[in-house]
Amino acid sequence: MTASNTRDCFCACVGKRVKGVLFDAIPVGREDLSSGTKTLIFEDGSGLTIASNGSFWLDSVEQIQRAILRKLKELEVMDDEIKEVLEAAGAMRW
Repeated sequence: MTASNTRDCFCACVGKRVKGVLFDAIPVGREDLSSGTKTLIFEDGSGLTIASNGSFWLDSVEQIQRAILRKLKELEVMDDEIKEVLEAAGAMRW
């Protein structure tokens, strides 16, 4: 495992293709720490997280998967809440 805040973190990412970005997702379950983080997700499923304070570290495939699943659940809840509001406002008729 590569130590955080070292050039090795970035060296480990050279040659990898970015597949996506997660915002405010890592570390999972720590909203106090994840606020302001940006995570580059690579094709191999790993990631590189950069925090708002300038810290950076590598994330394993498992950590990225957990973060994606958590974000997916948050989006499902948000979608349900939006549907409820629209139904209450009479905007949606099924």
